[in-house]
Amino acid sequence: MGMEDTGIVSLLSPEMLNEQPLTDGRKALSPERRGEYVRLLTSITPDLVMGIDFDRITFSYSRGGSTLSIGPGWMKGIAYLPHGYERVGMVLTNLDKPPSQDDVYLVPIQSNWYIIYVHLD
Repeated sequence: MGMEDTGIVSLLSPEMLNEQPLTDGRKALSPERRGEYVRLLTSITPDLVMGIDFDRITFSYSRGGSTLSIGPGWMKGIAYLPHGYERVGMVLTNLDKPPSQDDVYLVPIQSNWYIIYVHLD
């Protein structure tokens, strides 16, 4: 579904899909499509956030700092990279020690699936 909706929406969560009035690309999704996203995302965890763009589809389980002016922003999750990792980030063997430089870090899981850690200062 995410691949089909690339270019229509960029960020989805059950909360965002249920808020009214809908803004941005969410209003372009049919009520049935929005309902299916809500059903699928909440079946995993109610606070799951899905990010969609041409290079990656991310499922964020943990994030923080993005609204703080004094701290770094970060996001951890799982990513599907349909066109490979080269345009997205740096591949590591593990994330036992989170990198401190601003970048996107990836640990391969299988084929185009990765654990993703984004660090933005």
